[in-house]
Amino acid sequence: MTEVDPALAGLHIVGWAGGRVVVDEVLPHGVDVDDLLAEHGWRATDVRETTGRLGVDLAAHFDLGPHPVVPRPPRRGVVDEGVDPEGANVLRRQRVAAYVFASSDRGWLMCELSGRTRSPGLWTLPGGGMDPGETAAEAVHREVWEETAQEVELGELVAVATFSWVGRWGGRAPSGTVQDHHAVRLVHVGRCARPSEPRVLEVGGSTSAARWVTDMELAQLPVVDSWAQILPAVTGVVPSSW
Repeated sequence: MTEVDPALAGLHIVGWAGGRVVVDEVLPHGVDVDDLLAEHGWRATDVRETTGRLGVDLAAHFDLGPHPVVPRPPRRGVVDEGVDPEGANVLRRQRVAAYVFASSDRGWLMCELSGRTRSPGLWTLPGGGMDPGETAAEAVHREVWEETAQEVELGELVAVATFSWVGRWGGRAPSGTVQDHHAVRLVHVGRCARPSEPRVLEVGGSTSAARWVTDMELAQLPVVDSWAQILPAVTGVVPSSW
């Protein structure tokens, strides 16, 4: 069994330039990848791959180019109304997750968020939080099966996206505290060779429904804002709300 160290549960950002590693740092809580790289005088020119396992040696690799050194900006993100982000009962949580833009002859595979989430009724990519000891590929395959009963062949890593908020995400945490949540998303493309009618297998999870959608349907779908930002670059589909 792979030994998992909770202290290593984050994501290493590994940057390459001139054939050597010039950045190797764990992504701090609440920090965006671009901001971390700019602080070291670099910018990402391409996303390479993920390697390793969560809690052991998980890393996202980037090709880098020079960039003027920029001090780390004030933290970006959303704070729910009436919530004190500096409050004593705020629970800090960084969640590394893996997702996939999965396509087939039937279109794009999408999931509707359930009432247990921050955005019930909106649509998102299949995927979710990685379990300790998992690779990104293992997490995607597990999550896609649980949420849609589909099997996908995982392709390349296309983005490492982050989003931060402080609030009552999915309600208060079990301890009664408010969460300071930092989502770190490893986004891939994938292909389903044998698409079927999607079914949600997971009971009481974050997904209430799943379906294949055409490009036209995807453009009309109420997609979570954080995904809508990268949708056009990956799928070529521009949300109609833009």
